[in-house]
Amino acid sequence: DFHIGKGESTIKVLKAHNVTFCRKGHKDVTVKTSGIVLEALKDSGITLGKYDSTSPSLKAAINKDMKVKVFRSFPVTVEADGEKKTYEATADKTVGDLLKREGYKLNEYDELNYKKSKKLTGKMNIKIIPIFHRNTSQMFISIIHLN
Repeated sequence: DFHIGKGESTIKVLKAHNVTFCRKGHKDVTVKTSGIVLEALKDSGITLGKYDSTSPSLKAAINKDMKVKVFRSFPVTVEADGEKKTYEATADKTVGDLLKREGYKLNEYDELNYKKSKKLTGKMNIKIIPIFHRNTSQMFISIIHLN
């Protein structure tokens, strides 16, 4: 704060920061003196869908020459127990993240057609494969051992 005269006027000087939003094929720059990523998005006129995300997070404080990645959601299909369901996901998440978010519980015999650590991509079809569907002889041996 700078005081001029006998306290009659106060000038507050705030340092401005460039915030760059990187979206697929677009870069938007806005100038902010303070606040969080969410406020800077709104000031730039960028809206997010329900499953869109950013890095850093929406609650991150604005800092010098900040770059924010905007991840737009896309459909991903999960096939389990003979059913196909489509969910919205973003490229900053993994197969494991999506399955956990949607409440899929894998047991030790379930397999996936992708590693849990694989980053999600558009038009992905994730399959949860119970081991006994692939190899019925293993299931048969397991049943014999139970009797």
